[in-house]
Amino acid sequence: MTLSTSIDESGETIVDAETSGATTIHRTLADGAKFTLVATDGLVAHSVGKKLVVPVARGVDLTAEGPRGFRARAATVRDLDWEARSFVAEGDVSFESERGDGTADRVVARGTEDVELTGS
Repeated sequence: MTLSTSIDESGETIVDAETSGATTIHRTLADGAKFTLVATDGLVAHSVGKKLVVPVARGVDLTAEGPRGFRARAATVRDLDWEARSFVAEGDVSFESERGDGTADRVVARGTEDVELTGS
């Protein structure tokens, strides 16, 4: 794992991390939503203060608990924004929720109510 920290101009702590092996992130948002991301082939994470984004994760299994819960798997996930609940998943993607499920080559989530599956 590679880890670096710094302080931005407003005094917030910046943390950048990169892993190459199996990595798990547990995240609870302000509204109580709980997420678990498992990246079997590593990830890159960037946080500023309490905001955490994952620019890239490989070999992903992402689970959200709660009333709008879902499970998504993909070879690669990019631009995962926990608060916005948005991400782009590519390669052998599967998505399951109480509203339905599907498989695709690519999934773009722009929030809990706007999920687009393309391919396959």
